[in-house]
Amino acid sequence: MTSNNAPPGKLHNYAGKLVAFEHVAADNDDIQSNGLFFIGGLGDGLFTVPFAAQISHLLPLTWSLVQVNLSSSYGGWGTSSLGKDVDELSKCVDYFRNVVGMCGKIIFMGHSTGCQDVMHYLVGPGKESRPPIDGAILQASVSDRQAMEGQLSEEQRSNTNKIAAEWVAAGRGEDVLSSAATHGFFDAPICARRWLSLASPNHDGEDDYFSSDLSDEQYQKTFGSLPKRTRLCILYSGKDEYVPEYVDKKALVEKWIGFVKRGSGLLDEKNSGVVEGATHDLKNNPEEAINGVLSRVEVQLPRRSTRGPVDLSQAPVSGPLGSSSPTLSNSQTLSPTHSQRSPNPSSRPTSSPAFPAKDFSRLLRPELYHPLPTTDIPAPLRPSSPPPQDLPTLLSTSRFRAAAVLAANLLTTATAPTDHPTIFALLYVRLASLTLCNATALAAQEVKALEDLNSALYLDPLTSAHLVPWELRVLAVRLQGIGFNDPRRGVVGYFELARDARRALTALRKTLAEDPESGDATLVERHMWEERLVDLGVRVAGALVEMEDLEGAAMHLRTLGEGADRVVGARRALLWLRLGDVEAARGCVGGIEEADGVVLALGEMADGKYEDAAMIWEQLAERDGGNEMYAQNLAVCMLYSGQIDEAKDMLEDLLDKGKSFHALTFNLSTIYELCTDRSRQLKLQLVEKVAAMPEADRAGWEKTNADFKL
Repeated sequence: MTSNNAPPGKLHNYAGKLVAFEHVAADNDDIQSNGLFFIGGLGDGLFTVPFAAQISHLLPLTWSLVQVNLSSSYGGWGTSSLGKDVDELSKCVDYFRNVVGMCGKIIFMGHSTGCQDVMHYLVGPGKESRPPIDGAILQASVSDRQAMEGQLSEEQRSNTNKIAAEWVAAGRGEDVLSSAATHGFFDAPICARRWLSLASPNHDGEDDYFSSDLSDEQYQKTFGSLPKRTRLCILYSGKDEYVPEYVDKKALVEKWIGFVKRGSGLLDEKNSGVVEGATHDLKNNPEEAINGVLSRVEVQLPRRSTRGPVDLSQAPVSGPLGSSSPTLSNSQTLSPTHSQRSPNPSSRPTSSPAFPAKDFSRLLRPELYHPLPTTDIPAPLRPSSPPPQDLPTLLSTSRFRAAAVLAANLLTTATAPTDHPTIFALLYVRLASLTLCNATALAAQEVKALEDLNSALYLDPLTSAHLVPWELRVLAVRLQGIGFNDPRRGVVGYFELARDARRALTALRKTLAEDPESGDATLVERHMWEERLVDLGVRVAGALVEMEDLEGAAMHLRTLGEGADRVVGARRALLWLRLGDVEAARGCVGGIEEADGVVLALGEMADGKYEDAAMIWEQLAERDGGNEMYAQNLAVCMLYSGQIDEAKDMLEDLLDKGKSFHALTFNLSTIYELCTDRSRQLKLQLVEKVAAMPEADRAGWEKTNADFKL
């Protein structure tokens, strides 16, 4: 049943019976990369706060508003707790990060008692284990204890506090107080424990974050202890009906701001403050008051950077990429196998009295590294025994999830703060492994700890050489672009790396001219840097495609020289296919018969000519019957040509031969959905079949529920 008044969006079941409503256009199937999570107060649930829907209309294109429904929503708050709320919020964040694929910023906005949830999430017990968030907005953050003072007499409060305390002492804290005992103050059942948390007779209740009479020591443990990465904005309603008249609102907010600054927390001081004319929930407020809140919320949500063809006003227009050959390779650079060009992890840094070893202890903090949930792995595929505690073994067998976990453990427990070769080698393994096991969103958050890799911190004080391995620098550029929700940052980052590559080439030419005997070694190193420039050239084009600047990507690709490497040519061809230029794609692989056939077949598929494409895939498969890529694409063409049974048989035949790559299980699951109403049972049988395969056949294909569309 639908209603004309129902807001458009998606209802997500993020844990058990808990749901969250994401406000997006009804016809929008794209994943919004950023989320503003709205958390209501006592008695609130989905759509109960009137101004929430107005916020959804202000959001930039890459943002969505997520209204979170907790077990404490509506009438459930009286027997719940802040601890339970933040556990459920953690699950919600994990769900949107790992299942939905929300890889950008996440900001919490608390309304009323929802502000207590936000604060408890950031500074409450267990904060280290919760997924980090990028910002927090406190709207109408009032004290429940002081709100009670305006409604109940001191005698009434004292009597109820006494009863509740006696019940808690007797082990009856979860028992619901009678309406007579609470003087009918609340319109929902409330247990003795939660009453004391809200009434806070000793000023130490779990819910007591915002009372104006708390001690400096208490404020220091809350506002003075916020995570360094989470920016706070305080929007205190100037006419909040639940705030006693004796509370100096402006002075109170300034006091909170002072503690945030004293604790070196991030703060939007310009927009934080008292919103004049605003009541608690802005209901029937004058337009100026409502806009006073909404405009300050909107400021917290950075809009997407302006797109344009390689707009690099701060980088050379002729560019360090010049006319070099291209390459775009996620798979090659992301492979966490140790590169011969990387520093030896077993080496140790040297220092001198003039230049002491650099301290990178800030990269070793456990809170930087997220736990990897196993809830997204089908039960039959979860490891039955602990994996080897040896990185080379894990990497050589493509156990990237276990490698990511072990790398984080080694970073936080067994690495010296001055041992930068080991720190950066492990950090590369961590980030690359996360990317390869479909946890790019986590990697994009963790890479933020590196901050500016061009800063002096990462340069050798004697030689000015960069301390960070090249592979990690390249990977960090893309991940930071995702993590900071700024695709243009990636383009600029690649140009900065190319500038360093050209400097290295210039120095090598000078060395060769001054010392001809160094010829062979210098030529090898020179070839290495030339390859890196080739790689960066196509990475820029790839970044422009991800920004949806297709015209700029095409212009950039045309400026790049021809690459001799067939792998480089194939990657360029794939980019041209994404841009819709089949002829240009074929030109990148000319003379390579097999690659030419693949590009031609993909081009026919892109044009919707599936029968013509199927003929090409059949020819390629006859030439090389063992290539599962040809069979997989042939099956896709059959599916789109209406030969669904033949496509199903072909994919199942691949499975019988021990193949289990992502596209195979995903496409087979899709066919099951098209063929029968009992697709879930077939997909679960598919999971069991993959789980029964020898481990060697499953190496490198760590499966999640998404691989089977579960």
